[in-house]
Amino acid sequence: MPVRGEEIPGKDFVMNHGNDFILIAGIPGTGKSVYSTHLRDRHGYHYVEADVEMALPGNSFIAEIHPPKSDYVSQRTSRHDRFVLEFGFPPAVDFLQDILALKSQGARLVWFTADIDLAKAYFSKANGSSPDQTETFRAQVEGIQKMRLPTPDFLIVDGFHGTTHLSNTEIDRIVLPRRNCGEDGEGVG
Repeated sequence: MPVRGEEIPGKDFVMNHGNDFILIAGIPGTGKSVYSTHLRDRHGYHYVEADVEMALPGNSFIAEIHPPKSDYVSQRTSRHDRFVLEFGFPPAVDFLQDILALKSQGARLVWFTADIDLAKAYFSKANGSSPDQTETFRAQVEGIQKMRLPTPDFLIVDGFHGTTHLSNTEIDRIVLPRRNCGEDGEGVG
């Protein structure tokens, strides 16, 4: 029986909203938070921002993710069939092996990229251009480069057309699982 999902105007597919765990990572300022919020608000994904979770006093997030429990992904998708984890790769800890372990559990890895100077301009606009924020951006990009990210394990999303962020609908077309539709909107495969 075909799965009906949400139709996107102008497209010949519907999104298949079965269990889905997406880990969104990438360069600061490329639209990760905006898109993750969109997934929550528009498509019903449960959204966790790792940077916020790690900053909470007494939070066990790092213990759960570094290294991840062997059933981390299945635990999350059993409670929330659609789950998005936005991950900013803090420079103090090398989380790459942990992220790859999540992939082996079924997480889909998505990497937001862009020209560094353009991303820095958007990061500064959103977070301010104080010396602390400038250092945060520099340290995070340096850590990403040291880890040689992204690896081929990631689906790459260039967050910009020229100097403008891609729309969430454009990113949906790249990131979200789809099923082909016939003329009546029913899935055909």
